[in-house]
Amino acid sequence: MEITKLDRTKAPVASPMVKVPFPQVSLNHLDNGIPVYTVQFGSQEIVEIDALFPAGRSFEAKTGISDFSARIMQEGTENYTGLELAKLLDSYGASLSSETGNESATFNLTTLSKYLGNTVPLLSEMLLRPSFPEKELVILKARSIRSLEVEEKKTSFIARKEFNWLLNGQEHPYGKTTTVSDIRSLEMEALKDFYERNFNLSNCRLVASGRFDEDRLLDLLNKEFGTESQIDPSKKVSPSESAATAPLPSESSGFHYFEQENTMQATVRVGHRGFARNHSDYYPMQVVNTILGGYFGSRLMKNIREEKGFTYGIYSAWLSMKYGGTFVVQTDVGNEYIRPTLDEIRKEIHLLINTGVRDGELELVKNYMLGRSISARETPSQIGSLIRTCLVNELDFSELDKQFDVIQSVQPEDVRRLTSKYLLPEQLLEVVCGNMKQEFHS
Repeated sequence: MEITKLDRTKAPVASPMVKVPFPQVSLNHLDNGIPVYTVQFGSQEIVEIDALFPAGRSFEAKTGISDFSARIMQEGTENYTGLELAKLLDSYGASLSSETGNESATFNLTTLSKYLGNTVPLLSEMLLRPSFPEKELVILKARSIRSLEVEEKKTSFIARKEFNWLLNGQEHPYGKTTTVSDIRSLEMEALKDFYERNFNLSNCRLVASGRFDEDRLLDLLNKEFGTESQIDPSKKVSPSESAATAPLPSESSGFHYFEQENTMQATVRVGHRGFARNHSDYYPMQVVNTILGGYFGSRLMKNIREEKGFTYGIYSAWLSMKYGGTFVVQTDVGNEYIRPTLDEIRKEIHLLINTGVRDGELELVKNYMLGRSISARETPSQIGSLIRTCLVNELDFSELDKQFDVIQSVQPEDVRRLTSKYLLPEQLLEVVCGNMKQEFHS
């Protein structure tokens, strides 16, 4: 048999990316009207069930209430302590977790399909009958404060907090950062009130993805969550109640320095505001951002890491939330490289605006992004996450199939047009936390 030798001096030939359609999403309703979005996906008998509520940070009257309400609900119910609930779930190979964002809070049940009859009631137990144990709240707060006190000493935490505050204001949800004093002042009654208002079934949407018997699952969900008496129209929360709909304060720009003594490195954050998630240029701007600093082969990485050696890594992001967005470049550099790094970031933004992108560079980035888009829909968990993104941002599910085509269609002239329109070097906010030499202070 002839053995073919592999020539490692040549890159393997890249095959064209093939579009993978998003699986069909079915919409059903429980007897009381709760919507249930289901997707049959994967080959393993595993199910991800998400219970989605308008209970994110944008709906809280006091910073931290959303997150702590979701966490305390998992620490005990009318029939189980938190430990007993965890052990029961573990006995079925299942897990239950929560995630809090700007606009929503999600409870996720991951379970084997054959144990749905055992685990769905446990999800119901936690959502409908939490006991709010005072002792567990004390432990949660103490643990969170210890962790936060460690984080507050890090330049990365300080820079992120100050950047968000300066960009969006300390009172707007997109600018808020939970502090130790916020956690200390949290009281159980406030958590209970938030639960009653936001985590009731009148505000619930369910998402199920994986491999399962759909009729059986809907029957189980209907039994646990579908009773008419569980719905109270007066407790329905409107998206318009989100504090994120409030106007943002005037945008800060320029250089802002925060001294942190005895640090070997400084954290640098540079950026400005962007647009909301439903903007028509969202996917094209992801291409622009990837070219600039969105992956390991980006221009910022090649310049500031590989050529200058100022950092181990530098990345940029074009982040779009429901009501606004942020463009940000972030890195950690030696204190002596702060000024040169800021100069090189500006230089790369100007270069992209003034000279655009080469065909070969654009094709490489598009292939990278198309591959990533395909790999981001390989598991039931990823599929469920994409569906939640559409629901939270009020996007049609067709958006999930549009991504591949839009990225594929971006041309060099589009990159030039988009960078000139949306990357605004004259409006950059530069935040540095570190230990600059006195002569560099401004």
